[in-house]
Amino acid sequence: MFLILLLSFSMPLMDTVVVNKSLSIGPEDTLYISVDNGNISLIGTKGNKVKIKSLLIYPRGKEIRRPDLKVSKFPHKIVVEGKVKAPNMYSKTDLVVYIPENVVTMAVVVNGHVNIDGINGRITVQNTNGGIEFRGIRGTLSLKCTNGGVSGEVSREDTVIIQSANGPVNLKIDAEKPLIRVQTAHGEVYSDFPLNEKEGKPVVRIVASNGDVYIRKK
Repeated sequence: MFLILLLSFSMPLMDTVVVNKSLSIGPEDTLYISVDNGNISLIGTKGNKVKIKSLLIYPRGKEIRRPDLKVSKFPHKIVVEGKVKAPNMYSKTDLVVYIPENVVTMAVVVNGHVNIDGINGRITVQNTNGGIEFRGIRGTLSLKCTNGGVSGEVSREDTVIIQSANGPVNLKIDAEKPLIRVQTAHGEVYSDFPLNEKEGKPVVRIVASNGDVYIRKK
């Protein structure tokens, strides 16, 4: 009890600034997202606009520690950056990004969780010190996760490529005969499906070190 009280007193009060942005994106454009500290959710949507809802969170009264959200439009690409001006353990940028169909998306996250829901297109995510969770995807999903687990649901026509270091991989697959290839260094593999078949859909490739792999039929 004493420890809980001590932790509660040591946590500073926080200020939160809400920033919303919306930009049109074309079929040849690429979306780049970079967040230093914070959680991000990538959600599929209709139309041709990327919509960004963000929470900039920092210790109360410490404007110097307020994160900065920068959204830039260039020929054939949109860049979204969440950075902390004066790095500290409390300030962070939480993002929800609504992504139209068939948009190529690349995201790099440090010290945060990534949630991917309903994306239709090609997406690449690299996350350090946080987990990745996905569901309802259609297309190609490439994930690289260091110091965090990966979990998700795979449907019938997807291609999912996972590289995981220092965390488990948990997948549920909605298919009868998926093509699954798994390579592990220090971990066990538990699968409801045969591995290393020559053909099948969806295609799932996993390279894991220091973590178990669980593949279950949905």
